Amino acid sequence: MGILVPNVFADTYIIKISNYAASGGNFEPNVLEILKGDMIKWQNLDQHTVHTVTSTSGEFDSGELRQSTASNPCSTCTAIFSHTFEELGTYNYKCKIHGWMNGVVK
Repeated sequence: MGILVPNVFADTYIIKISNYAASGGNFEPNVLEILKGDMIKWQNLDQHTVHTVTSTSGEFDSGELRQSTASNPCSTCTAIFSHTFEELGTYNYKCKIHGWMNGVVK
């Protein structure tokens, strides 16, 4: 019988989606190397546009990430998506809405 113990040494990293990223921007950083058990939080800072964080192999999908703003209030909106990487590997991801926005987690 095994006991699951959380990785107390795991780190959390932030990847930002900057304002106006839909105008040719990208994830910042768009390549990130982490350790097994680390978590990444993607944060949509773009107050003007909806984005997604979608694994190209189907392992994770944020759904729509949008900011609630004074001009566009939304009580159910979320601008942050988190994923913990439990397996070693290379994970390619993109924004489904803006095809030029892509990133890699190694």
